[in-house]
Amino acid sequence: MRVFFVFLVTCVTLGLAGCTPIPTDVAPRTAVAMLGATVQSPNENGWSMRVSRPEIVAFGRKGDNPGETMVAAVTAVYVPNIKSDHAFLKHIADQRVKNDDSTRFSLVKVTNRQVSFKGTQCLKFSGLSKDNKSPAAGPSGFQYMKNEGYICRHPIERNGALIMEMSYRSGNTNFPAALRSVATGFFNNIQFNNNGT
Repeated sequence: MRVFFVFLVTCVTLGLAGCTPIPTDVAPRTAVAMLGATVQSPNENGWSMRVSRPEIVAFGRKGDNPGETMVAAVTAVYVPNIKSDHAFLKHIADQRVKNDDSTRFSLVKVTNRQVSFKGTQCLKFSGLSKDNKSPAAGPSGFQYMKNEGYICRHPIERNGALIMEMSYRSGNTNFPAALRSVATGFFNNIQFNNNGT
């Protein structure tokens, strides 16, 4: 699983602009293979495939309100030679913050806690940022981006990790309960395997 770090400066967190020329609608729970996992699209209508590369799979959906968007994504990363699960996961979380585009995103709040998920060690995270360059920003000049998910050490390829994330952009700071339910199903349907490792 020798892939480069892909952090908050991916097309996924940049509002999907330029990720694919034409989004492709996908049926609920459509399986897509990537490095180290098989990912299923969210289990509801209205999602489209925005990115499908060996190291990242992302689905996007517009919300009911103007400028409101949702992204469900999984990114594979490679970090060699860190034996401790705690140090491995901390390194990835620190790199996410370090590599964030501070001219675009203003971090408001982030939480990380170590958990066991799908038989491996993970950081469960949630965050709130201001996207100061969002194309859908209203009079405030920014949009809020909320994200929740997991950074999990791969159970087979111990130098690899998967960043599994649901993000939501809108003019308010709330992460909708209905989207949290969709996120839970999305994360639970991801299957770790040795695809491409």
